[in-house]
Amino acid sequence: MPTPNWLAAVTGQTAFASQVNQFLGTHDIQYGYGGAAFDANGGTATGTLNTNTGSAAQWVAQSFTTAASGVGSTASSRIEFHLSLAGTGADMSVEVRDDNAGVPANTAPRLSYTFPLDFLTSTDTQFSLPIPQTGLTASTKYWVVFDGTSNTTNFNKIGRFAAVASKHAFTSSTGTGSWVDSTFTAMYVAFANGTPTVNANASALVNTFEDNGARWTMYALNGSMGYAGSPSGSIAKVYEYTTGSLRSVRTLGYTGGILTSVT
Repeated sequence: MPTPNWLAAVTGQTAFASQVNQFLGTHDIQYGYGGAAFDANGGTATGTLNTNTGSAAQWVAQSFTTAASGVGSTASSRIEFHLSLAGTGADMSVEVRDDNAGVPANTAPRLSYTFPLDFLTSTDTQFSLPIPQTGLTASTKYWVVFDGTSNTTNFNKIGRFAAVASKHAFTSSTGTGSWVDSTFTAMYVAFANGTPTVNANASALVNTFEDNGARWTMYALNGSMGYAGSPSGSIAKVYEYTTGSLRSVRTLGYTGGILTSVT
């Protein structure tokens, strides 16, 4: 790596902006908006798929399929899942993987980041997970993989629905070995940013994803993503994670449409 051409400070002078700015750098960041759904399996949760079987770790994988054309055919921005915890839960990795003959490929993931236990409660909650991807292939299956939890008491749960043909969730005891059909389908909705619209929630910022997941943020909006409140489209909760330093969940309260509290 070449030696940077630093600007030296001048004795007796206040630091110039150019001297201060040389220490600033840009961060790779992707923005996820409400966008448009291109693949989904919804309904009322009938159970959960767990990251531990009660005796051993269990990886859980749910596929999504890109659109044939238009929005969601070559890019994705976020995917909604229903998540909760057992015991005190556990940190877990979230990955996006390619497909290999109908199951997750056991190769390096397209994306991997940490989902902290601090965001979860024992109550089933709808989360909008960032999956910023470009260069996808239209009408092609990809997988979101939640890694297994070794603790048999403290693990995480993914809401599931009755099985939907061609959309079955799969499980694995290692995440890299064989995959087994769970005979269920996780509840999910996959989105791509598309073109912003006048709809508040479609155009609203829902998450940010920085430096390949070293820092990421989710914004849960009133009137969507499981929250009811006023005004519609306002921020109900903010979830922030920075590797090694920040795990924060804040709830915003409103009175008469005006922000009155942050807890």
